[in-house]
Amino acid sequence: RHLQRFAEPKELRGWSAMSTATLFFLMSALCAAVVDSVVGVHMGAGKFAWSLSILSGFLVPGAAFHTAGGWWDPREEAFLVQRRRRSKLVLEQNETIGAALDDYMEFAQQNKQVQGYLELQALMTFRVLAASQLEIGVYGGVAEIGVHHGMSFAPLCLLNADAGAHQSIAVAVDVFELQHLNTDGSGGGDRHIFESTIDRWCGRHNMGTQKLRILTADSSKLNAEHILAETAGARIRFFSVDGSHVEAATYADMNTAAGSMVLGGIIAVDDYFAESFPGVVDGVQRFYHEHRSAAQAGGGGGGGFGRPV
Repeated sequence: RHLQRFAEPKELRGWSAMSTATLFFLMSALCAAVVDSVVGVHMGAGKFAWSLSILSGFLVPGAAFHTAGGWWDPREEAFLVQRRRRSKLVLEQNETIGAALDDYMEFAQQNKQVQGYLELQALMTFRVLAASQLEIGVYGGVAEIGVHHGMSFAPLCLLNADAGAHQSIAVAVDVFELQHLNTDGSGGGDRHIFESTIDRWCGRHNMGTQKLRILTADSSKLNAEHILAETAGARIRFFSVDGSHVEAATYADMNTAAGSMVLGGIIAVDDYFAESFPGVVDGVQRFYHEHRSAAQAGGGGGGGFGRPV
């Protein structure tokens, strides 16, 4: 069905229609690998199938297609939001938190009430994975390096609140006003706007600034101990890496994230496939290569980390 929908006689930004269909088909398989292999749990058929239908890009006929270098057409965004609204599938444990995340998708993302870059499918991926963590008893805080104005950090805070009594501190790292440290120009965060975003979208859900720790710093100079000092030793279950996009900084951020992870934690890396930022994939692959090489030299396996997907 997906292949028929995409296999139309037209060219899509240099991709043939069938090539695009094949790409999204493979993306579906990738999503399956994320949920089933990395998280380590096989979800129920209903939740699994619905997740794939959202994540693989069920687009509106006649709308502009999304490829690696483009953006969602407004009709596609509206379609995804309304599809989520009409769905009876419950992702979050707390119904109020789930409704808040649905509102965030519609107003903050689709209607651009928060400045930043986080596609609807990316947030749905976050929600599915975070829900799977709680289902198998993986608890801990959330953190992000490179928060900008809070576009992706606000929903992370809501997902943290969904853990109820198990929720922990949320840690935000950014250079903010220290833009001379932003050497690759990969963001221009504003602390005041960031704090306002968190208060607006998360404050009424007991996940406002009172449970927020903000580090204004060059993340490449930090390590896991700095993160854990902010959480009083509580480890992180979901860590978003979206800081400087050069290899050395990405590598350093991966080490910081991995060192602060709880068992079963997830690291989400921004712009991994962005052709404008090859340093991201270089930094991630360097991290995996060095950690696995060290583990194998010591007689271990893969170093305790899942494969990157």
